[in-house]
Amino acid sequence: MNLLSANKTRVIIEVGNKAYFLDKNNNYTEYSFGDKDDIDYVEPTDFTTTQTPTTGELGYGGKTVFPVKGELYNSVNENLYVFINSAFSEEGQAQMIAHEAYGHAYLFLKYGGNLKISRHNYQHKNGYNFYGNRILNKRIIDGMNEVHYNMSH
Repeated sequence: MNLLSANKTRVIIEVGNKAYFLDKNNNYTEYSFGDKDDIDYVEPTDFTTTQTPTTGELGYGGKTVFPVKGELYNSVNENLYVFINSAFSEEGQAQMIAHEAYGHAYLFLKYGGNLKISRHNYQHKNGYNFYGNRILNKRIIDGMNEVHYNMSH
């Protein structure tokens, strides 16, 4: 939390139904998260993956937009934005904040804007897909599981 609040880059967390950013051609773009009808559900669990909260909610849970240029998703200004889907349950939103803010945003700030370490690194080998960024994955899973523990005790 100290890194997120004490950094010269301002971190803004918005809970709503969309994310907004500049695309790689510098065009303003909005992406709708959808509403409750767009969320699919699986059986809730006591553990999480990087993409699924323990609540079982499946959908676009959030997006982190970095203050960079020329990437697929770029901040509209010098701020780092964390967008969270308001259609998720309270615990689902809290776990997605752990994913986006304490995962992506934290690592971006800690490593001086290094996009490689602060983004998912999906790899495809032998017909299988897996997450290659173990540092980010561990941080996300630990944060989401901590939220689940704190909200269920």
